[in-house]
Amino acid sequence: MNGEELLDGLRKAESPVEREKYSYFSGLAQGYVSGIANYSHALQVTNTASIHCFGDQAISSAQLVAIVRKYVEERPAQWHENAELLVAAALRNAFPCSVPQPQSNN
Repeated sequence: MNGEELLDGLRKAESPVEREKYSYFSGLAQGYVSGIANYSHALQVTNTASIHCFGDQAISSAQLVAIVRKYVEERPAQWHENAELLVAAALRNAFPCSVPQPQSNN
């Protein structure tokens, strides 16, 4: 799946008529976003790695979808890229992991 296909599915998910008519594609796109977010969160919780950091925030699937849709819509030059890379970038942009700053020994 590329970014254009993902965006098409996310757009169809917003309209009740489109969502019913294209339930497979809208569900696939929503599930794709949630799956990547959940996997990355599991990596964060287990201290393995993460592409984003939710912290203690409760993020809904609808919010994740809105964040990814907005990110992808604003970058039409990247629609040919793999959807997983765009989802990861959108989540990293919205929920960056803070990097501990080195302490000064002054």
